[in-house]
Amino acid sequence: MMNVAGDVDGRSASSPPSQIHHRNTQVHYEPVSIESRPDSEEGEDALLPPSSSSSPSSCSSSFCGDDWRIFAPFWILGLLNNASYVIMLAAAKSISEGGTALVFIANVIPSLTIKLSAPYWFDKIPYVVRMKIATLCMMMSFGLVASSHRLPWQLVGVMFASAQGGLGEASLLALAGKTDAASKDHTSANQQDEQKEEKGRCLTSFSSGTGFAGVFGFFWKWFWDDWLGLSLSKTLWLAMGLAGCYWSTFLYVINFQELQHRYEQYRFQDQGEESCDTKSGTENCDDSNRETDLTLALDEFENEAEDKTVVMEISDMSFLQRFQLVLRLWPYMVPLFAVYVAEYALQSGTWTAIGFPVTDVKSRDTFFEFSNWMYQAGVFLSRSSGAIFTAPMSLLWLMPMLQIANVGIYWFIAASQGNNAIGLNFFHSPPFLYSGAFCTGLLGGAVYIHGYLRICQDLPLEHREFSLSATSVAEGLGILAADFLGLVIQACLYRINNLEGAVFTCPVAAS
Repeated sequence: MMNVAGDVDGRSASSPPSQIHHRNTQVHYEPVSIESRPDSEEGEDALLPPSSSSSPSSCSSSFCGDDWRIFAPFWILGLLNNASYVIMLAAAKSISEGGTALVFIANVIPSLTIKLSAPYWFDKIPYVVRMKIATLCMMMSFGLVASSHRLPWQLVGVMFASAQGGLGEASLLALAGKTDAASKDHTSANQQDEQKEEKGRCLTSFSSGTGFAGVFGFFWKWFWDDWLGLSLSKTLWLAMGLAGCYWSTFLYVINFQELQHRYEQYRFQDQGEESCDTKSGTENCDDSNRETDLTLALDEFENEAEDKTVVMEISDMSFLQRFQLVLRLWPYMVPLFAVYVAEYALQSGTWTAIGFPVTDVKSRDTFFEFSNWMYQAGVFLSRSSGAIFTAPMSLLWLMPMLQIANVGIYWFIAASQGNNAIGLNFFHSPPFLYSGAFCTGLLGGAVYIHGYLRICQDLPLEHREFSLSATSVAEGLGILAADFLGLVIQACLYRINNLEGAVFTCPVAAS
């Protein structure tokens, strides 16, 4: 069905280039329903608030867009969705001492494959089915790594964690954006005028949860494995409980949204009946409704005549059209890709070759662990910043450049650890290095949340759910590129510092 798009989400046809429009062919994207909604059944109305408490100008306090009962579950989903991924990263050196980047690569390839293909099949698979598969993958990942002591099987387990994280993240990002849009639709016109700059509260909550997953994942491994002295196998068997929490939280979200949907139907139907009751009779009410319908139809016809720009439904788009739509998301994908290349090259490469002293394996492991703690703390803080502001595009592009400079700084420090020059002592000190790791997390987390928030703010409502899922492929591509780069960086730094254990040979000739 063709809809007028001259002013999509309050934007005129003269919107900036970053907003995707298709002249004369528009795409009105109908999000995939979470599950089919049956006709109202007996007893369901008892769940709904009384109509007397609602009014057409405001939503019930139980269902408003700023209800913590929907934000909190999205935060928990973000935490649990990325927990398995981070736990595998925290255990990377335990799984393969000299091939940390191998674990990193296994932890990204399945996720990347899913995200690359998601725009072409996500609309055909309901959220419930996708999340069931993700939950099973989480269980398989912990089970395989915990029950096997052979590297190949452990890497397969890591790949299941990657598949779960990729499928879950791409689905839940879209679901969070869809929920934010739905909560905005349920507010009055006056409320929408007061909230022109939408903060994307559910999206920010999910992003904040994924940020805290880093702290949680490294804490999980440290608490059970390092502090209590349990084996890695027992630590991962205990993590099986996270899969149950993951599925239960998702069920809560969709059940809450189902109740919200039914309440909105009930409320607007009740308001319609009240408006008719205030008239002198049913006939007058019907005449008034007919007149209103005719006026709206004429207005729509006039608007269509004034502006022929329309938006095509995603479900009606061909493979090529969807691919072209994905390519138009490059202003958001490039910063996300660049910042992930830089920060994961630091983790899988540079940080593995720093220690106090660097020649001691235990010292290198300690630095790797605590630098990742600081990094994850920075990620959590910056991914929560979406509730405060939305970064402009200029800042979104500046932050990856700073992150790339950060790689150069850490390379210099790692390569000069044997140099006892007085001027370098400060740069080799733990306070400077750990502070730098925290700043690395700040930059990476900020690009993540503000990139997605800019999509919600810049793109038409009909494209947001699709675009949020499609853009997530950039982080997967960035991580994969960084992991291969990390193998090279680790090998070269190990050679510079005369260390053993690298699984790759530095391709640069020794000077």
